[in-house]
Formats: sequence, structure tokens, C-alpha cells
Amino acid sequence: AILSHGIDGKIYGTDGDLVLVSEITSFFRGDRAKTLVGKPKIFFLQACRGGSFDDGIEETDGPSDQTDEEREEQLFKKFLDSTPSSDETDGYLGTLPVEADMLLAYATVPGYVSWRNSEKGSWFIQALVKVIHEDAKEDHLMDMLTRVNDMVATEFQSKGRQKQMPAPVTHLRKKFFLRPPRKSGRFF
Repeated sequence: AILSHGIDGKIYGTDGDLVLVSEITSFFRGDRAKTLVGKPKIFFLQACRGGSFDDGIEETDGPSDQTDEEREEQLFKKFLDSTPSSDETDGYLGTLPVEADMLLAYATVPGYVSWRNSEKGSWFIQALVKVIHEDAKEDHLMDMLTRVNDMVATEFQSKGRQKQMPAPVTHLRKKFFLRPPRKSGRFF
């Protein structure tokens, strides 16, 4: 986990200099860390990604102009139109992309601030710890991060009524579980 200040794509180091997130994660790429190929690399990034504020929007369940059947038909047509030809898929299948099996769980979306409570800490880390503590015995990380997204989006609001939306970016190929040790059943 990296907890710092930042702007989009960059995090402040302890020396006050900005470091590209991509520079940090590059040390864990398959072409630079061969022993980590095929293993999950998880980054929790608690930092602002800009200076914009999210004023939120009323939640609605308004009707769509399309039926479910029409949407499915349209998606299927897009899929058929975008299917690669055989010459695009030929090749050696025993390789992985260099950034495979990485997850970057950002506290907020690009361009926006990340909020914190001066006594309880950042909204993202509060929600992350609570969800992992409650759900790690049963659920995989992406399901837990979806709950973190929902919790931060719906249960937190600044005094000025601003909101925040976490933004996990996943390159994971498999489900990843954070099972607590068998004896204590607890992480901390």
C-alpha cells in the first residue's frame, strides 16, 4: 500500500519529488521481475489524482429506451464485428503480457481528490480495511473492491457534500483470495 499525496499518474515520495506510478509498478513487470511472472502484484494507492471535486448526482433507476433483447443483439453484433481474424491470433501461446497479474486499486478516479477524515483516516482505506476484515474469509479481492467502491460512493460525504469514487484497475487473470490464517481467523 502506498499512502501519500499525488496528482494523476504521480505520487509524492518522502523527499517531496513526484514519482510516476508506472515507474513504481515497472519494477514488478514480468520482464523486470522474472520470479514474479504469474504471481499477483497488488497495489493499493491512497492519494489524490488531481484537484477536481465530485459534487455527486441524484441516483435514478430511469427506464432505458432499449429492451434487454435489443441491447443483447447490439452487443453481439459489436462482438462479431470486432472478432480478430486468424492471422491476429496466431503465435506462441506460452507467453504472458509483461503487466499480467497486476492490480492497482486507486482511491479515486483520474483528476479528482481523495478525501480523508482527520481522525479516522482516508475514506478508501477505512472502507478497504472494513471490507477485507468482514469478507476475506469467503470472497475474492475484486468482489471486495466492488463493495469498497459502493461503500465509499454511498456511505461517505464531505462537509461540502462532495463524493469520491475509487477506481481499481485490474490485469489479474484469476480470482485472488486473501484468506486469513486458519488458527486465529483474523488478519490483525
